Formats: sequence, C-alpha cells, structure tokens
Amino acid sequence: MKAKLGIVVVMAVVGCALAGAQEPSGAFEGQIPVNCTLKKALSSRDAKVGQEIAAVTEKPTTINGVTIPRGSMLTGHVVDASAFKKGQNGGSLTIVFDKLEPKKGTAFPVEASVYRIALSENQILGQRTDADIGMRGTAAEQQQTSAVRGGSDNMDNRVSGMQSAPGAAVHVESAIPGVALSAVAGGEKSAIMLAPKDDVNLAGSTEMIIGVKAK
Repeated sequence: MKAKLGIVVVMAVVGCALAGAQEPSGAFEGQIPVNCTLKKALSSRDAKVGQEIAAVTEKPTTINGVTIPRGSMLTGHVVDASAFKKGQNGGSLTIVFDKLEPKKGTAFPVEASVYRIALSENQILGQRTDADIGMRGTAAEQQQTSAVRGGSDNMDNRVSGMQSAPGAAVHVESAIPGVALSAVAGGEKSAIMLAPKDDVNLAGSTEMIIGVKAK
C-alpha cells in the first residue's frame, strides 16, 4: 500500500451518527462525518472495477465552507472486487468516493473514508418480522453473537475488534453481520470490506457514515 494512503482503520465482523466518537485525527484529520445512504445495491458477486457508485446525504452539512444540502450525492467507483468462492476465498469489495455533488451548486473533488456501514431500515424491519414468526433472531441479537469483542488498537495503522477503541485515529464500525470494514485515508480508496463466508452484499439504502474533506 502506498504511503500516501495513510492510516487504515479496520473493524472486524459483526447508515449514521458518530455519537460520542472523537474527532478524526492522523491521516483522517479534517474529515467531516456525513450521514449517507447507498443509492443502489452493491455486491462483490458481480461488481466490476470502475463501476460507478453513489451515496445520498441524509442531513445538511458544511464542507470547507460549502453548504451541502440534504439529498446531495457523493459519487465514486469500485476499485476492486472479488466474488466469494467456497473453500477458496471470501468476498471482498474496495470502493472510493471522490466527488461531492451538492444538490445546488458545483461538484468538487473530495477525499473520503467510510467510517460505518449498517443495515438499511427495511432490512432491520424484515429481520424483526422474521423474528416475530420464529425464523431467526433480531438484528441486535445477531450482532451480539457474531461480534469480535477482543480487539485491540495499534496506533500506527490498524484497529481491530467490533469497533475501534478510544484513542484510534477515527471511530470505525461495521453493523452488518458477517462483513468487516476497513476505513482508508489518502484518497485512492475509501473503504475495504471483507466477508469471510459470503459475498459482501450492500443493499440499496445501506446506511453509511462517510468522512469527507475537499481536496
């Protein structure tokens, strides 16, 4: 990995507010956390390098003095994708968001890092419905049983565990069972997602927190 990619923050298996989290620091310093939802579904099973992606902002914010209304778009593309192959490799998906398109105004280039991914509201409601008829546990129960809670922080470049611990360069969390998230700084990649036992499957309206700063 090139040095300019800076710090990589990793979250192990298990959309958007950083409640109680510290300000991004190190290679992530200056990024503004933005609440977003993924516009279209994305999967490592069939994603192609260069495929365009977009996330819609859910709350108004300000980036480098520019007002960003709700409904603006962060756009980018797939950097790398590997489909799950049983007995060979897990699914992986690497993406970058590199442009911000305000709902009103001129688009401009950005550096972005994905801090958090979470199931969409419809997915959570669907799991609750299944639980009511005895098909499976709730989303909260699944996260409790699948989470890796023994992680520890390495301040140089990596954070492991259910979520990054206090003192990490940025707070990173995956709330999608079975998917690990790495937040990447530097501009060439925004996130690396891995699923050891399946493809990385992000539904449309997957909730995200994306740290953004103008280039």
